[in-house]
Amino acid sequence: MTMSPLPTLESPQFQESGLCELPNAASMYEKILQAEARAVQDGANENVMLVRVVGHPLLELHAKRGIFGNRPCETIIDEVIPSSTGHGDGDNVVFEVGRRYRDHLICRFRTSTEPYRYPPPSSHPSRPSYDKTAKEKALARDDFQCMITGSFDETSVKHNAELQAREKDLGGRPTVVEACHILSESTTQGVGASEESSVVNKTHYAPGVLAILTQFGLERLAKALEAVNGVHEVWNLLSLEPHIHADFDSLKLWFESTDEPNRYEICFFNVTIGRYIRAISIRPETSGPNAKMVDNFSSDWEGAPPPDPKLLALHATCARVAHMSGAAEFLDDLERQAEETDVLAFDGSSAHLLSGLISPYAVIYGVA
Repeated sequence: MTMSPLPTLESPQFQESGLCELPNAASMYEKILQAEARAVQDGANENVMLVRVVGHPLLELHAKRGIFGNRPCETIIDEVIPSSTGHGDGDNVVFEVGRRYRDHLICRFRTSTEPYRYPPPSSHPSRPSYDKTAKEKALARDDFQCMITGSFDETSVKHNAELQAREKDLGGRPTVVEACHILSESTTQGVGASEESSVVNKTHYAPGVLAILTQFGLERLAKALEAVNGVHEVWNLLSLEPHIHADFDSLKLWFESTDEPNRYEICFFNVTIGRYIRAISIRPETSGPNAKMVDNFSSDWEGAPPPDPKLLALHATCARVAHMSGAAEFLDDLERQAEETDVLAFDGSSAHLLSGLISPYAVIYGVA
């Protein structure tokens, strides 16, 4: 998947999407196309990317209306349609909407740092005793295996004879299996009142993603995440081996829903990721050259529900939009520049870098 222009109003992709059936969708989309054309003509690469961060989600979210309904698309339409006609202010409105979704949605489903590595369990893995933390619940829910490759968690195998026998029968090699957050662990850190204090301690950037979830009609999900330790609930966790964890966090791998509940197609940014999965997988669904690359994220344990399908669908949307819009490349370049820059330049030439780095932390006013 590579960066791509927005489809025109006359294109089969747009016509077959059915998006024009929504009120004001066609006129709003025309504004976006005009802003894209002017940004391309001006050579304003970041603005081109921001416009596409608005346009591509419309098609992606509308395609997932069976999961979300029309509310997300209607929200984006309502944000863009009031923009004034003409060259200036209208385009700026589109750019700012794109910046908001890049910084407070895509960035919140994207983690660039090393995955948070939880210490492996020290107790013997048994369901009655393995419910101390959400990470432990997730690992037990997922049968002490990476959900994609089937690789067993090495510490769990070490302490359990039954897992040792199963691992020997299936082959492969035990590895570290990590807890991977669907929505970034840092997203809601400090949001809400602590149990010990009545003082509300909000990070600057958390309200942005929670406001977007609420505006998309996902109020219950936003409130669940806003609760104390809500982001660590088992429905926001996947059990993945480290390399796949890193690819998921960086939006290079995602899961698309199928017609069957809790069954997902494994999608990835480049074929190298697919080759890696096939090479180490001990599951027939994800091993071998003709693997279907699908997996079941089901759970028959009431205390540990499967990963939330709406969160997975939003992650998939953000991953696809990040690559189609150029946001993924922009954010990667921004991080490389930050790593290579020890101090900001006195002449102001680092202003773009500084602005890009602090933009996701700007206060977003609205419903949180």
